[in-house]
Amino acid sequence: MKNNRIIFSIILTVTLLLAGCSSVENNNITDPNSPNSELTNGDIGTGSGNENATNELYRVLIYDYSDPVSSAKHEIEYVFADYEKYKDVAVDDNIEIRVNGTRYSGKYQATQYREFNFFPVYQYVSEEGLSFEVDESGMLTSCFWGNASPQGAKKTKDECVATACDFLANFVDVDSYEIDVVEDPERGMYTVSFIKKIGNFETTDTATIAVRSDGSLYSYSSFMLGKVTEGSISADSVDLEKVEESVNKKLSSVYQDVENDYSRVEYSEYNIALTTLKDGNLGVVCTVNVEFIESIAEFETSVSERISFVVLID
Repeated sequence: MKNNRIIFSIILTVTLLLAGCSSVENNNITDPNSPNSELTNGDIGTGSGNENATNELYRVLIYDYSDPVSSAKHEIEYVFADYEKYKDVAVDDNIEIRVNGTRYSGKYQATQYREFNFFPVYQYVSEEGLSFEVDESGMLTSCFWGNASPQGAKKTKDECVATACDFLANFVDVDSYEIDVVEDPERGMYTVSFIKKIGNFETTDTATIAVRSDGSLYSYSSFMLGKVTEGSISADSVDLEKVEESVNKKLSSVYQDVENDYSRVEYSEYNIALTTLKDGNLGVVCTVNVEFIESIAEFETSVSERISFVVLID
């Protein structure tokens, strides 16, 4: 059982990295009333001297960064978790759930706030060693079976994807999600990713299910599953050009001193997704890779970091 818990923790950590969160640990509960929890972005502007244009930009707040460069002006300005709302919620010491037709009784282990979730998930372990998490409504949000290797007859890719879809259909309308499949022949595994899209935008409403080549489930994890809907947010209200301009201005503010220490600073293409925030409003999650390059004669050296923002859509 101890080994299963260790493996489960590793799987969740890898999943978080693949989802885009790599540096600041959101699992550590912080005081929501801390002055660093939600700071105003007072220096937003266009840099053009046009005050009207400055006022039109979105607020951009930092929620994550990897921090390899000490001269960068970054600190956590936004926390997704709604600690205040859930601080007094009673947690059951033991619960029973049914997973793929099998009933499990789980013993409470910990409360976690993961990635973009504004709600907590509660971790349990069954007597059989099955590790799983549920949200405040009791919906399964992650599960780790961890079967070591395929045991039965090999299934086709389509059959394994169908297994993943059938499993997720227990919780959401799978037709609302785009599906991406990565095959790992060496491990005998298919990783099936589900991403909900609203308009032309991806959202943080996602799930990842790993299926062994024999059709058995290996792991399942999700973020904001079923929480981002077209009924609550609208892609039409997002001005993408305005989002990018606002993020550009924020980046200039964060790295203005760093630019003097290197030959040049380069930014990757922005990775953008819509989300529902803890206040019920629409937010845009934006992650940028930043590279700091020093040129000496024909040689170049570089260091890089990742910084992530939430853009508040009024």
